[in-house]
Amino acid sequence: MAECVETIMDSKRQENESLLAINQDLSEEYEHLLSLCWDSATLSASFYVIQTMEMFIVPEITDLRPMFSYTHNLFRQLNPIAVMASGHESFLREVMTLLKLPEDANPKDYTATAIHGTSEPNNFMVFPQSEKSMLNNRQRLWSIKISGLEDEVEKKLYLETHIQPHQKLVIQSAGNLLRYMDTNWKAISADNMPPIISSLKVFSLKSQVLIDDSTYLALEIFSTATHPSGFMKGLKGAEQMGFSLYRLLNQCQSKIGSDELKMILQQPTNDISELNKRYDTIEWCLNQQNTSIVVRLKRMMKQVYEISRCFKKILENPDKMYFWKIFRSSVAHAYKICELCRDSVREGENSGLIEELGEAVKDQVEIMVVFMAITEIVDIDEGMQENKFIVQEGFDVELDNQKDYLRKIQMNIPDATQAELRKYFPVFESCEYTMVPEMGFVIAIKSPMASPSDSSSGPGMGSKFLFQTNDLFYYSTPCCMELNDKYGHMYNDICVREQQICKDLIGVIAKNMAKLVSIVKGCAQLDCYMAMAQVVGARKYVRPQMLPDKLLKIHQGRHALMEERVNFIPNDIHVSESMENLITIITAPNSAGKSIYLKQVGIIVYLAHIGCFVPATSAEISIIDSIYSRIHNIESIHQDASSFFHDLHQMANVMENSSTRSLILIDEFGSGTNVNEGKSLLVACIEELSKRCSAAPITLFSTHYLDIVDLCESREMVKEITIESTFDDSGRLQTTHKIVDGRCPLQYANELHNIRRSLENQETFTDERVKMIHQKMNSSADFEAPHLVRNKIRCAYEVLRTYLLTNGNVDEAIKKFMDFEIDDDE
Repeated sequence: MAECVETIMDSKRQENESLLAINQDLSEEYEHLLSLCWDSATLSASFYVIQTMEMFIVPEITDLRPMFSYTHNLFRQLNPIAVMASGHESFLREVMTLLKLPEDANPKDYTATAIHGTSEPNNFMVFPQSEKSMLNNRQRLWSIKISGLEDEVEKKLYLETHIQPHQKLVIQSAGNLLRYMDTNWKAISADNMPPIISSLKVFSLKSQVLIDDSTYLALEIFSTATHPSGFMKGLKGAEQMGFSLYRLLNQCQSKIGSDELKMILQQPTNDISELNKRYDTIEWCLNQQNTSIVVRLKRMMKQVYEISRCFKKILENPDKMYFWKIFRSSVAHAYKICELCRDSVREGENSGLIEELGEAVKDQVEIMVVFMAITEIVDIDEGMQENKFIVQEGFDVELDNQKDYLRKIQMNIPDATQAELRKYFPVFESCEYTMVPEMGFVIAIKSPMASPSDSSSGPGMGSKFLFQTNDLFYYSTPCCMELNDKYGHMYNDICVREQQICKDLIGVIAKNMAKLVSIVKGCAQLDCYMAMAQVVGARKYVRPQMLPDKLLKIHQGRHALMEERVNFIPNDIHVSESMENLITIITAPNSAGKSIYLKQVGIIVYLAHIGCFVPATSAEISIIDSIYSRIHNIESIHQDASSFFHDLHQMANVMENSSTRSLILIDEFGSGTNVNEGKSLLVACIEELSKRCSAAPITLFSTHYLDIVDLCESREMVKEITIESTFDDSGRLQTTHKIVDGRCPLQYANELHNIRRSLENQETFTDERVKMIHQKMNSSADFEAPHLVRNKIRCAYEVLRTYLLTNGNVDEAIKKFMDFEIDDDE
């Protein structure tokens, strides 16, 4: 009894270890091959996902230099392991910078001809832009092989639907990608199979809200926390996801849901119909009438895996039965989820994705065909025991007859063979004939006394030792050879027949793979929106109204991350084109909450554009196309990059790329240099945006410079707000973190720091002394005359223009600004 229990526990332990290993295989990070083509400020791209075997086409879009914002966006989303590029040298060098190649490297050294024939995989390759290249790429693209599309007419129609022939850069990028895969696949992929394209899809950037890298960092959309153990530093998997919006929203039930949530967070959209679909889905999940249904959906979601990865594993090794089991389970549960969605939609109810998933299984017999085919054909349980693909009994009568006949032969070994057993192995009672795949009949001996040397003398003499597994020793004898000659072909025939059935089944799956992937992806998205619903329901978020008007009206808005840690003070914001206050200046002391307020506005707008409810009591939000910020300042001595350098770099990015539909968040701009120069830079930027009038983007500046608005010539579009702050009797700062209209009555920045430092050097001082110095410090008579600062503002304009015209080379601009002297006589 004890041995039986131990055997069962060992079997269960091995099964759990196998499942753990498989889950790790299915949890690998996606690896992307990215092809980029840029010409005359226009970008197109194509990329291939190795794990899912999907190829994506990115239609042409405007991508201006020197920032190449969409190129940076693609790199951040995909993190490609290899890049093909074609375009102007400035673009190629930007790609090389993103790949962290040596600064002195020459793009010509990475051309396809220069590195042809190398055995190592090339993570960067430059392709030419020429008529000959265009012709080759067009031919290669139209000869593409897509699973399930064997018919040439059907394939041509499919390609014409997904690819616009007049977009030459699309042809170039897709062709370059395919040519790269043709020549480098063996070096990239661990298996010997040729590259397979399971589906071809369009990946549009036009509807995505463009967010630069610094804004992703500032809004804490993702945050990576290093493993606390020092020895784990630098190892793969040693970094964990820190506290961030992703971690807050990730209440997903499945791995594919968590992966899909990452993609949603990296692809905020301004497609109102798509956003409303997501809002409707969350609202449906929050409806108390649907609570029990949501619980059932979550339970089923735990059994849905990434079937593209499973299918790839099956293609690599069809004998791995665990992947067949996971694939079948995922398809079955995805179908059940869609059926439950179909049966749960009430007439006239806006249910968003719920209704879409329900419609997806109406008259779609292909999904059930695949499930039933796997169920009726594959004997998963026996296959897992034998570790090979086995056809279910009852599916193929001829195959069943062959198996039965071979089984009877094994059970009724002739008496002569029994005599042979006693002849060769007289001292071993536990020995028998058995069939081993690809070897035929052999003798298996279970005895600790058995060893290969026994076949040459003593017991077993005249037999041939083959191999050993655990405590079983396998031998071949003349009788084994005779049995193989007589019946061995039957076993080979069975294997060939099962392999053909397996191949046919894989063909059926491949033909319907695009539909299956679409269903599973829909389930992954539903998992994301159910997770969002769980968060917004617990934290009392509200559905935002997305409007075409240029408007930002948020009542009692909160910081989604800060309110998790502290008792947060909610605040309002109301700016609109009709009110002519598109530019807002926040003046407040240090540590009063200016940066938090800017991030709060940015996070609320961002959440609204991923289709999530927002932390507020009500929200009317304009549809935007981009979010830019200067909140985190990155300084690096090693890169010779100062605060001033980054101020210019980030503001130039804003000025060059922002549109009338942008949201701009600027925190303490100009603080990296002295006071007058900082003021001049800030005023120059405000003036530049103000000149756009009604075309100006919604912009929020925070600063501790009180007189900024006084120095601006265009004040009509500028609104001033502040944070309520006072000093207590001891002279310490007290803030309510509450936003109010108007200008900060006191100035608390660099000047305050200098005054405090000077007071500390005195032997004694009183509260009256502190108050007197504060009053004097904030007197307008103590500041330089406005006309002196205006000279510096004129220079700031020239600095910004010089920076933009020199495509990022700011050395000359910085020198000119630093060397500028104010003429007191002007």
